[in-house]
Amino acid sequence: MFGKVDFSSVIRRNRIPVLVGSILAIIVGALCIVMPWTSAGFLVWIAILLIGVLGLLGIIKFIFPGKGNLRSPLALVTGILVCLCVVAIFLAAYFANDVIIDKDVTLSGFEGATLRILFFAEILFGVFSIVENIFSLCSVGAFHPEERGWVIGKSILGIVVGTLMLIFPSIAFTVGIIIGGAYLLIMGIVLLVVTIKLWKYGGKKEEVKETDVKDIK
Repeated sequence: MFGKVDFSSVIRRNRIPVLVGSILAIIVGALCIVMPWTSAGFLVWIAILLIGVLGLLGIIKFIFPGKGNLRSPLALVTGILVCLCVVAIFLAAYFANDVIIDKDVTLSGFEGATLRILFFAEILFGVFSIVENIFSLCSVGAFHPEERGWVIGKSILGIVVGTLMLIFPSIAFTVGIIIGGAYLLIMGIVLLVVTIKLWKYGGKKEEVKETDVKDIK
């Protein structure tokens, strides 16, 4: 049903985007390891901003649908609601009161709002992880016998991680960010090395292929 994917040719055709993505992955991964909470706070606001951009694009698409496209009132309403929610979140965080943790530690309103958003996102992730992996365990019979062991192990691990997220939010969240950062760092380095190698030798391979085709003709 699905053909084989030649990842080297995919990377060779998209060298610049893959190169930029690998560098960003290395930077984000390193920051998540060194400064997990700061990086998570930065990323969550980037995610909120991107959601607002998607809502704005929905509004623009309604105003300028393009030739042959119909205007969707649902897209307009959804875009307006998303933009309003994002603006409301930013304003609420900006005008939030300072949070006094103890005599020596005081967080600004924006920092306190960021922590609340992170904990809320963590609770959602924990609940989603538990529910999704329980369903995976219940439907393990639908998988191929050779894959059932992997599915069971993955589901149990997901349930444990989700439970820890709910019981020990700060500890589990910090560990999760560090693990995710290590994964991004490793994958970014691998992609960077592979892209550089393909960039160096890819042109020669393509020239050889083109020459072979001409010879055949």
